[in-house]
Amino acid sequence: VHKDGFYSEDGAAGVFLDKKTFSAFVNKLENKFRADSRYLSYIDYSVSFRRAMNLQVSRMVKAVETGNPGEYMPVIIR
Repeated sequence: VHKDGFYSEDGAAGVFLDKKTFSAFVNKLENKFRADSRYLSYIDYSVSFRRAMNLQVSRMVKAVETGNPGEYMPVIIR
């Protein structure tokens, strides 16, 4: 991703990505989602970042439902 891949349009709020830059961004993001690591301290095996986020949502829901913030443990990214 390079600075030249970003642009803005008169009258439009925001900054946009051209098709090449957007494609590069999506590819990098998907690679990150698929990468396995030990993101979660409460399991003893590697999971993909996508799976770690799914597990985090479940933990947050449980913390909210039970009223116990101790049920939630953050993803640790090194």
